[in-house]
Amino acid sequence: MARVSVIGASGTGKSYYTGALLEDRVPDFDIAVHFDLEDEEGGLSVEGNALYGTLVVDKERFESIDWPKCLFNHRRVRVVPDALDDEEIAELYGRISAAAMALCKDLEIDEAPDSALVSCDEAHQVLDKNKLDSRVNRMQTGGRKHGVETIHLTQRPALMPLTILSQSDRRVYFHVSEQRDIEKINKASVFDANELKDLTAREAIVENKHSGEFEKVDTDNCGRERPHFSGDDGLLDDALPV
Repeated sequence: MARVSVIGASGTGKSYYTGALLEDRVPDFDIAVHFDLEDEEGGLSVEGNALYGTLVVDKERFESIDWPKCLFNHRRVRVVPDALDDEEIAELYGRISAAAMALCKDLEIDEAPDSALVSCDEAHQVLDKNKLDSRVNRMQTGGRKHGVETIHLTQRPALMPLTILSQSDRRVYFHVSEQRDIEKINKASVFDANELKDLTAREAIVENKHSGEFEKVDTDNCGRERPHFSGDDGLLDDALPV
């Protein structure tokens, strides 16, 4: 069972690549939740070719949803927080993490799911680097024994809880240049993270924590079928010379 971290600066291809990974693997899971903080993966929920259904969680739904029941009934959900504050967003992800664990570990009926995939985009904005939510910690450190796998994406590993990075079985690194981010990665990686400064867009290094192996890959032709709606380019970009 894998726990994966996908790390890279904005615009390096990490979200596009992760979308391809989700397209390939989500059908194999009984439960799949994608926590889409910025609503950038609407392409995964396009009508007629949806990998996930979309659930927009506003303050009213935040208070009312029974997450084990929701995930059991709907199975594949892209969760988009709407007008929630930072504490509510963190709490929401904690509840989803606990629900995935409860369904795979504690539910004792014939229809109980055997596997779940919980993925989280912009994880550095969802998780507290100084105090990891106990429900998320339980999922990250103990979930694989019960069929719960995770993917956490971040462009700022320096702001991530070290447990998420160090407990990832696979880490996929795209271009990173900020020194604080490099230093945080070096606390968990088996190679010198300064090498990440030399990666070009769509190049990545995939690291296996357990074997100590790492390999550079080109993700430009990763075969993603559904679109990714990135917010990286603004209206001013085309007007500037470089």
